[in-house]
Amino acid sequence: MSAEASAGPRADDAALARGAAQVTLANLISGLSNLLLLVVLTRILSRDDMAVVLFVYLFSEVVGVLGTLDLPAAMVYYVSRLPAAQARVVGLRTAGWLMRGSAVLALGLLALSPFAGEIFTQPRVGEVLPWLAFGLFADLPGQALPGFLLARRASGAYLRTTVLYTGLRFGGLVVPALLGAPVTEMIACFTIASWVRLADLAYRLYVVERGDSKPEGWAMRDLLRFSAPLVASTLVGKLGVQFDKYLLSVIAAPQAFAAYAVGAFELPLVSGVAYSVTNALMPELTRRHSQGDLVGARTLWHAAMVKVSALMFPVFVFTVIMAEPMMRTLFSSAYADAAIPFRIIAMLLPLRLCGYGAVTRSLGQSRPVLWGSLGAASVNLGLAWPLYALLGLAGPALATILGQMTAIGIMLWAIRRALGARTNELLPLRGLARTMAAAGLAGLVPLGLRVGTELPDAALLALGLALHVVAYLFIGRRMGALTEADLQYVLRPVHLVARRRSRP
Repeated sequence: MSAEASAGPRADDAALARGAAQVTLANLISGLSNLLLLVVLTRILSRDDMAVVLFVYLFSEVVGVLGTLDLPAAMVYYVSRLPAAQARVVGLRTAGWLMRGSAVLALGLLALSPFAGEIFTQPRVGEVLPWLAFGLFADLPGQALPGFLLARRASGAYLRTTVLYTGLRFGGLVVPALLGAPVTEMIACFTIASWVRLADLAYRLYVVERGDSKPEGWAMRDLLRFSAPLVASTLVGKLGVQFDKYLLSVIAAPQAFAAYAVGAFELPLVSGVAYSVTNALMPELTRRHSQGDLVGARTLWHAAMVKVSALMFPVFVFTVIMAEPMMRTLFSSAYADAAIPFRIIAMLLPLRLCGYGAVTRSLGQSRPVLWGSLGAASVNLGLAWPLYALLGLAGPALATILGQMTAIGIMLWAIRRALGARTNELLPLRGLARTMAAAGLAGLVPLGLRVGTELPDAALLALGLALHVVAYLFIGRRMGALTEADLQYVLRPVHLVARRRSRP
């Protein structure tokens, strides 16, 4: 084999790894920003004001899914296989469809706003809906930008765009809150980020991208047909996952709802690492599957899951042990009861090793994503109320866990069929078990620290985290859960900084 031929796969793998790292960093920054936003706002706003902001977040998520028809996700599948000139046409037409949908939804929200206070038992929600409608008009077409950048493998642009958008969203809420502005003005400032992202999309499609060649044999209806089950599954999935919060917003007092909504969140690692790694690998998974390389597709997927587990599993162990001091440190003692749903939702971390829906879509199947979402929603809808009556704040969170397990099981079944794998080949069980064992043994150190000492919460978290990291690195290296390459990859930024400083 020639040097050029052997260098080709290595170069492709390096580019794929670099892209995955940039997408991971972008989504991790976004997730951490959302967490920091909660931390800051819970210390500035009253629980009643916080309840309004949280409800607007929930409501905008569902409306956003309905308005986009999940076209950005479907676009990734199509655009990744097209040359630049044809990709631009698909991007333009997708943005045009989303613009029309955003106009309809914005008008609907304006018509709903006079009655929203009575419908949602939150009197001030109606005051902020007009501003939310204004933001959604730009936000829905702007959501085509991340998918387009992923499909074009422009991971650097994806990182820059995400950082800008995240910073504007964060500042749009925090700055008015610090100035003592009412919630209505906070939501008005919050919408600025959506208009900036829409301008970024227009710049990308009209200035950066070139060409106007329509893909041969392609029509917009193909994208809509592919996205139809996706939007249904995403909408059902959002409703299913967030049903616990909607339920408490109706049956519980605003303060109880705020405490639950603050605690019932997944750490940014889920979207920042697991989902972003999968999204970055989607074009390559699609290529290998379309070429009939089922073993190669499965190998790539398994390797990504094992690498993600090396981070998810120790974080899961530490989070379960330190749930109470984490909630008190992050959100103050006023939100101590948020630790109840937080610890239960953390049980999802060992399952979040990839975006199962994204893997299913990359293998050319979208209907299993819908069936998984329907299964999750059915379980959540059926169990949330009785479990709340039985277990209090822990009940709806437990219903969410059981629903997500149902969805993952359905999608794994579809992935197994698409990859032609036997049941014992579906998951890299040996590698995952080794990593979980290392994380569990390392977790005995912070557990002993919490049980055996009476340190303040912040000191307990800092010392416990430091000892847990050291123990996990040592045990993981000994057990083979962490390789020398893993440690070098983690320490690479430190080495680069040291090298720059050593230059004359």
